[in-house]
Amino acid sequence: MKLNALGGIALLAIGSVNGAYAGEFSYTVGGGMFVAPDYEGSDEYEGGIMAELGVGYERELDPKEGETDYFFGLQDASLSLNNGLDLGIARLYRPEGMYRMGLGLGYGGGREASDNNDLRGLGDIDDYAEGALTLEYFSPDEAWNGGLTLSQDLSGETSGSTLTGYVGYTFPVADNITLTTAANVVWADDDHMQAYFGISDRQASNSIYSRYSAGSGLKSAGVDLTLNWMFAEDWAVIANTGYTRLSGDAADSPIVDQKGSENQFISMVGVMYQF
Repeated sequence: MKLNALGGIALLAIGSVNGAYAGEFSYTVGGGMFVAPDYEGSDEYEGGIMAELGVGYERELDPKEGETDYFFGLQDASLSLNNGLDLGIARLYRPEGMYRMGLGLGYGGGREASDNNDLRGLGDIDDYAEGALTLEYFSPDEAWNGGLTLSQDLSGETSGSTLTGYVGYTFPVADNITLTTAANVVWADDDHMQAYFGISDRQASNSIYSRYSAGSGLKSAGVDLTLNWMFAEDWAVIANTGYTRLSGDAADSPIVDQKGSENQFISMVGVMYQF
């Protein structure tokens, strides 16, 4: 089971301790454990280990305080094992906060029929290259953030696209502990929905399911909670738990409605070091 097949914002939180210092590079190494459904829509769970290795850069900027200011070109960049490549290509500073535009390149998580007996006869979905365009907002104190991410399969494995909207709020629990609450909704097109939740004629003949056509629409909505404990300089323990509710044609799919569950849970805990 591939973690990012769940569309989790959770992994973003576990990917780093904090951002790169302005005008400097930062490096992140770490690892942890997770528990997640066997496949998106399953009611059976598996555990595993995960590793993180990444590098980040942030350009040194001096925006005009309390005024409108903007910067174009490479503003920040990150490359990590779990989240792929993310390039910040524009920033707009205004009194109400900072707006960021980013381009990303990563991989979409596939699915193997051997992951669960409920997928027998449906074939595999291979991992695929995925491009992303992101628009984000950050409040002046960085407590609030939100945005939209449009993702597109670039390799033709599913040919699908998704649009994720999210909002989060971070507040301090103690001097070295922060808690982040977040919510997200995911819309998916016909190709993405059919690849993950549809049953083709061929799949129907090879499995216990009847043919099922999954169309575009709201795929899921979810919430998650992330605890970040900086227990030493540059060291952090990050724990995350999240809940996602599948909806529309995803929830009505035979692999969800008949064999799985529309209620999806995921939990992770990891230790990260940044230098």
